[in-house]
Amino acid sequence: MRFNFSLIGIQDRHIRYGHYVASMVTLAIYQLIALEANNQTIYLLPIAYFLLMFLVGKLFWGRYNSPEKRINCLSLRQRLYFLRELSLYAVIATASMLISTLLYEVRVIDALCSTLIIITFGYFAGVDTTLAASREWFKNGVEQSVDSFRLIPISVTMKRATLSILTLILLFGLTATLKLNETLEAFPLDHKPVVAMFATDLLFYLIMMGLLMVWSIRGYSRTLHSIIEPQLKVVRDAQAGEFEQMIPVVSQNELGLLAIQLNRLVDYVQDREKVEQMLRKVVSPDIMEKLLTTDTETLKHGEQRDVAILFCDIRGFTEMTEAASAEDVIHFLNTFFSELSEMVSRYNGIINKFMGDAILAVYSTEHPAWAIDNAMATALDIAKRVSELELPDGSPAKAGIGIHFGRVMAGTIGSDHRYEYTFLGDAVNTASRLEGLSKRLQHTIIVSSDAYQMLSAPLKGELTDLGKHNVRGKSDPIHVYGGPV
Repeated sequence: MRFNFSLIGIQDRHIRYGHYVASMVTLAIYQLIALEANNQTIYLLPIAYFLLMFLVGKLFWGRYNSPEKRINCLSLRQRLYFLRELSLYAVIATASMLISTLLYEVRVIDALCSTLIIITFGYFAGVDTTLAASREWFKNGVEQSVDSFRLIPISVTMKRATLSILTLILLFGLTATLKLNETLEAFPLDHKPVVAMFATDLLFYLIMMGLLMVWSIRGYSRTLHSIIEPQLKVVRDAQAGEFEQMIPVVSQNELGLLAIQLNRLVDYVQDREKVEQMLRKVVSPDIMEKLLTTDTETLKHGEQRDVAILFCDIRGFTEMTEAASAEDVIHFLNTFFSELSEMVSRYNGIINKFMGDAILAVYSTEHPAWAIDNAMATALDIAKRVSELELPDGSPAKAGIGIHFGRVMAGTIGSDHRYEYTFLGDAVNTASRLEGLSKRLQHTIIVSSDAYQMLSAPLKGELTDLGKHNVRGKSDPIHVYGGPV
């Protein structure tokens, strides 16, 4: 995970300085409304407090941003950020209390009300500034370490915030009540002005508290948006097949836990995509879907399918290998099979097996005639390409191709540790035997009558009727058709 806790942007400074001005203006308004002072210079104190906040803030933030003070934990960083901001207001509140009571001889209870207003404003200013700084961190790539992630539910955070706000309200209410009692004792004959001042104090404080809460909720909503939007972007990218980005973990609440789980889901989808890409090179889309969605036991039992089968073998390849080097033989086979794979895939087939210098390709669709046409089109392309090749020993390449249509058993064979999806049955053997006839009948392509009957008319025109012939493993002769000589 990346950490970059050194930046405190200009926007962040403006927010803090805006809070300083707003808090001191609020204090000045309260003093004008609720404070009775003999010395009018007391109303200029908020300006002095602002300058003091500015100077102390510079000192605090200068030390806070020094390299040795950087902390590689987002939640702890946020907590200290808030406490340092709140402590600055606590310093000013303490100064206000001392100056008001000692220099201007303001009643302690009156000075305490002003102090609580500063503390309350400082609490919300700390929350808003921390949220703003967090959004800036998120934008610049700061993340919470997953290894040190500890869930802090949003409900716990809201509970703490609610208790803090209620405590501030109760403290101010208690202070205002004590102020009311002292004033009533000092002026026992006329209660109306005293009660009116008490109501003014409470109303002013509650209005201020309401406005600050609305502002904090706005900042919290913006922060939630800055967390959720990157998560949605990564999910949308994953849906589009793009897995370059992971969801940043930028909180220790449920949203952070959701980010961790979504990242695991993206990893799973990415791994599945890799498997699918690999399977696309090995099997057809329908078989790939079966392998991914069907349980192992069902695959082992297999299923019967009607398919077109193409068996292709290079003639005289075994004898040629005795004269050519191993490197030349491997290079020729890899090149040849790469071209064959492209041809088979072009016509919606799959190469089920590579067997030395031979391949077994299968074509399976809902319409058998399409499968036969695809197999025949592939055979014609192979025959044309082979006529242009030379074997590693310099002799012209020749191939034999057998095409048959029939029912096969499709399923996985092997052990519990390793198995492959394959096609078994008499139809596969027949296609192999037809390829064996090609050399004797001097035709590159040999097609069984079962396959020939389903070919389209243009492709039938490429074949010649060769009559019936005996093949090894068959008691009855097979009617076959031959392609290019």
